[in-house]
Amino acid sequence: MFLSLPGGTEVKEVAVGRASLLIHMKPSGYIIDLSTIPVALTRDLEARFSARGINFIDAPVART
Repeated sequence: MFLSLPGGTEVKEVAVGRASLLIHMKPSGYIIDLSTIPVALTRDLEARFSARGINFIDAPVART
């Protein structure tokens, strides 16, 4: 699953919000986040997904 969203608020909603990827993804799955979000949020999401056996990879695309 690739994410490329406008910011941290949107990534957090999709990742751990009401109908989140955290609930619906199976262990050993991958989320590759192309969004530019705060480091603290990236670390939090990685920890949450990792606890469920899901790989969360931060790969931000530059805004140039």
